[in-house]
Amino acid sequence: MPNPTNHRLRQFVDECEPVTGTLPFVHITNTYNFNNITAEDIISTRKCSFFKQELIYLFYGRPSYRTKIASKDSLSFDWPVVFIMDEQKLLSQIFRIFPFDTGAFFSGRYNNFFDRESKIDDFELPPSIDYVRKYIGALYQGNYEYITGSSRKNVNISIDNFEAAGLYELAREPANPTSASRTPADERASAIEIQMNQPIKIKGCLTGIVVPERFFDVEKWVKSIERWNPKYIEKYSIINTAQPEFFAGQVYMAVIKILKESGHLK
Repeated sequence: MPNPTNHRLRQFVDECEPVTGTLPFVHITNTYNFNNITAEDIISTRKCSFFKQELIYLFYGRPSYRTKIASKDSLSFDWPVVFIMDEQKLLSQIFRIFPFDTGAFFSGRYNNFFDRESKIDDFELPPSIDYVRKYIGALYQGNYEYITGSSRKNVNISIDNFEAAGLYELAREPANPTSASRTPADERASAIEIQMNQPIKIKGCLTGIVVPERFFDVEKWVKSIERWNPKYIEKYSIINTAQPEFFAGQVYMAVIKILKESGHLK
């Protein structure tokens, strides 16, 4: 008999104090899709194989989605591109919020943290940035600790709040990247996922963008970025002999730089 949806996590978050301030919404795509985006100046929805709906996936404050990474980094189609969106201008478009990467949940990557009978609905938060701020306040000492991906906060969680307890462990997991018995530890595990079910018009919503430095060899891409007019533009280097983690690290540092310059992180 299936378990009904429970609201333990929501009740836990309800009782917590929110952190100060907000963070932008972050969308990552690859260069192939970026080329298509420039044709219409919108980020379009795509059919999600898990939810069976047309959705756009963003993360709160973190560039947490990784592209598949081509076998040869000299092939440009898979280079990551990061859109940093003004959260205040997209509040009305929030469709659903989850405290982790739902794709990883459906793929069983969190089985060491939650019971296998857990349902995705048990983790859904109301589509409000206020709940996001409360959730971060529950498990982290502030936005910077959330961004860097490792909670150091002491949290008292009831032993029967299985969802909150598992999420707390996920929030601390990236601090232990050598653990072989748990899900692979990186910043994606504890990133807050924001779903939208409408296209996003880029112009007027784009705060910053992170692109490979070689983008500026392509005139139509340069014109698109000029047309969108983001306040912050950061570039990263393509080094063919580097491992994927090298690109992820560059992208992450570029995003943190933008968050600091825009006043989102102190």
